Amino acid sequence: MGKIDLIDAHVHLYDEENLSSLRWMDKSLPISCEHTATKYRAQNWNQESSQFNLRGVIYIESDVKTDLSRGLEGFIPAIRELKFVIEQSIKEEGLIIAIVPWAPVPLGPQVMELYIDELFENINLQKISLVKGFRFLLQDKPDGIMVSRKFIESIKWMAGKNFVFELGIDFHRRGDGQYREVGVLFESVKDATFVIDHFGKPNLAADGFSDNFNAWKRSMKSIHETATKNNNAVYLKLSGLFSELDKHAENLSYEEIVQRATPYFEYALQTFGPFRVIWGSDWPVCKLNGGETAFPLWRNVTMDILNSLEASDDEKQRIFSINAMDAYNIHAS
Repeated sequence: MGKIDLIDAHVHLYDEENLSSLRWMDKSLPISCEHTATKYRAQNWNQESSQFNLRGVIYIESDVKTDLSRGLEGFIPAIRELKFVIEQSIKEEGLIIAIVPWAPVPLGPQVMELYIDELFENINLQKISLVKGFRFLLQDKPDGIMVSRKFIESIKWMAGKNFVFELGIDFHRRGDGQYREVGVLFESVKDATFVIDHFGKPNLAADGFSDNFNAWKRSMKSIHETATKNNNAVYLKLSGLFSELDKHAENLSYEEIVQRATPYFEYALQTFGPFRVIWGSDWPVCKLNGGETAFPLWRNVTMDILNSLEASDDEKQRIFSINAMDAYNIHAS
């Protein structure tokens, strides 16, 4: 086949000014420097030598320091973040084709509406149309938050507005507890669209691999069946596995990385099907455990695994771009 269109469905951006707003950032981290849209394009893309044709990126909120207890004042970092991303979309016109900002989902629809009015104030209507959904990162939040009444009401409100909910959960560090809560959420909300980040963050450590893998499979199967029963469109993002390795990627052979990741790809394709999986790089976070060349490394790992699983050309095209357009309601330009 010719070049494959690629939409990178999981990208974070920030400049020096925004570093202090990131909840997880530490000055000792190698990515504690600006990672702008221009740097993304320059670092990751050489179109002439690539088998891919970049169609754009989806910006996912970067976990800024918001505070639910302070009302709109506590949401200011997220409002600033969106304005920064809009500026980036202007500087690198055509690169950012969808945005998923932070939202105060646990506070219910009334607060959501107030927040979104504030979020969209003074932003060009054409740029507002880039916002396709919202994320409230759950991987580090207390148990019970996503099954609270107000949280569920917010998700129903989002579904009614055709917004996607980006679901960041963590099997590696939280076990199956968060997956059980996702099952309750999917049971409580019908006809909604969800995107699960980073394979749901399984554990790719070498020791106990079989037990880890089988436990993840059982939990993933359960939430997928619940979603299907309630007519929820759930997409699984093929991203973030470098962060779940027990070693830095440079300390593993390419073959070992492929070997560890392949069962997760295979199960994702078997369970969700080639119409409901989406590729993302998790740039620049992927560089923390994947090194400076993490972006092409992950892209190559994905392609080699898809080839080994005998994915068709059409399936590859869906995974690398078409499914993201469907999930995030992106219209072809």
